[in-house]
Amino acid sequence: MKQSFMKLSADDIIRICEVCCRRPLEEIPEGLQEKMHIEWGETDPDYRLSRKAVKAHFPESEIIVRKGYGHCGYMTFHTEEYVEEMERFCQSFKKN
Repeated sequence: MKQSFMKLSADDIIRICEVCCRRPLEEIPEGLQEKMHIEWGETDPDYRLSRKAVKAHFPESEIIVRKGYGHCGYMTFHTEEYVEEMERFCQSFKKN
């Protein structure tokens, strides 16, 4: 994972921070919501703050809560498994 972070530019880091920070939820058409993957760690403070709003705004999205993990914990400690899961998730839309 260290090599992945080293490849990031300053602009990449700013974009990641913007996405991860609390911000107003934008409307996303129902047909596109199913292509959204939203994930929290069970102990992530953002999970407690935003879970109800996300479920209400994006009911068709894939929402995963990782038991026992904090913010970005699962993807940090299980990088290969996480990448495989994301590849399967994305592949499911290429078939359609």
